[in-house]
Amino acid sequence: MKKVMIAAMESGCGKTIFTCGLIRTVMDLGYEVSSFKCGPDYIDPMYLKAAAGRPCRNLDVFLQKEAGVKKTFEKSEGFAVVEAAMGYYDGLGGSDEASAYHVARLLDIPVILLVRPGKNSVTLAAQIKGLLSFREDNGIRAVVLTGCRRERYESLKPVIEDECGIKVAGYLSRMEEAVLPSRHLGLVTADEMNELEQRFEVIKKAMEENVDVHYICSL
Repeated sequence: MKKVMIAAMESGCGKTIFTCGLIRTVMDLGYEVSSFKCGPDYIDPMYLKAAAGRPCRNLDVFLQKEAGVKKTFEKSEGFAVVEAAMGYYDGLGGSDEASAYHVARLLDIPVILLVRPGKNSVTLAAQIKGLLSFREDNGIRAVVLTGCRRERYESLKPVIEDECGIKVAGYLSRMEEAVLPSRHLGLVTADEMNELEQRFEVIKKAMEENVDVHYICSL
């Protein structure tokens, strides 16, 4: 069974947008997709369900324990796409327990790390290298830059790959027509969104043009 987790350095890097786009793109490649969300979140799974056309299940080590997470994940069929929560290593009480990293390690899932660049270059590579060296069994296999223009991507890609020894598998720029609005509890719920299908199509088209989806599928 193919599987991949979409994680990030922190919240607000576009995990849900990217995950929905990946679901639609791999479905177009002929895969049947099962979607999952780390933690007890109920809003993001509504989007993943809408993208995949089937229920999204939660993977929560705190509530389900490791055995329960494994049992839930065993229900996946085809290509399992998992959206992480918060920052990749962020877990309970200042630890990595019940974090997305914990889930990825438990289920042996390769990870795509989303990074939203700031006004930095080599320092960004240092941050990424820090995440890669923080745990030897981190499972991170590639980086994708989000909220990033093509020119910026083209300048950052060789720096990150040379300094960190990891593939930069593409980028997504900010797409005003595909933004999923937020409020104090997170994203606006999927059933409140207008033209959700059109937004998914915009994201999918950008993924097909700017992200090495075939590499992601090969993990």
